[in-house]
Amino acid sequence: MLLHNLDYQLYQQHLKEGSLALDLGLANFRLQSAVPSVATNIYKTYADYPIIETEFCDFQVNINCPTNLRRFYRPQVNFYSDNYRPFIPLPKAQAYPMLEWGMNWCVSSSEYNYLSLHAGVLADQNNQAIIFPAPPGSGKSTLTAFLAYSGWRLLSDEMTIIDLDSCHVLPFVRPICLKNNSIPLVKSWFPDVQFTATVSDTSKGDVAHFRPPTASVKNHKLPAGIKAIVFPRYASGSPLKIFKLTKTEAFKALAENSFNHNVLGIDGFNILVQLSENTPCFEIEYQDLPEVEQFLAEGDFN
Repeated sequence: MLLHNLDYQLYQQHLKEGSLALDLGLANFRLQSAVPSVATNIYKTYADYPIIETEFCDFQVNINCPTNLRRFYRPQVNFYSDNYRPFIPLPKAQAYPMLEWGMNWCVSSSEYNYLSLHAGVLADQNNQAIIFPAPPGSGKSTLTAFLAYSGWRLLSDEMTIIDLDSCHVLPFVRPICLKNNSIPLVKSWFPDVQFTATVSDTSKGDVAHFRPPTASVKNHKLPAGIKAIVFPRYASGSPLKIFKLTKTEAFKALAENSFNHNVLGIDGFNILVQLSENTPCFEIEYQDLPEVEQFLAEGDFN
């Protein structure tokens, strides 16, 4: 059963009881929360995900208000993963972004069988993926959102997971996190797509989450080969500029955007070498997204 097929009142009951488990492909999550905004936004952004019935889940997370006097004065929320609290409390208004950030933390802090990069990743119609590693502020999520609803298959917005043996990307399809000026921009492009309400004054500024395409969710267990790695940098007023990286430059840039290559030891070093030596790597500077999409779809990366 998909989440949107579950009666909303029954869904709320399962969420409050901590008996709602979702299959996200890479991992299963059991979710628990009594915060109304969390319930509303999970139902909205995870509508196409399968509900699973199992006693075991990879991660059990909950986000709720403290039971002390902070319930009444400047209410806060805490995020817990298996009864461990990795973050300081945040204002209650930031409950849903905190849940998303916490779920990212669960995977990035505990998954040591794969290389994980801070990168968006999408696959073309031939199931060949392009990885977009980038620091915050580079326009990565805006580019990811544009491509995801322009015929590309979303595999991840925030975290690219690469199998060490096959060097294929494993999907971790989640809602796309948009920030600041990109929120009204993407809404104007895709007015029919579900958004969460914008949350202001977070550590990342204004934040809203964007429901992933149904087709991408349906293929949330389908790996993809890697066609190219592109480091994007948005620059207002700039024509598309394309720079091919040397193998040394590519290795350094990938290492800077890796969550865990150092933890993986020699395996982490080897996979970065393999990627930088065998995959075309580019840096692009751009303003016009259709121009970027044309380059990605038609460009000769060799």
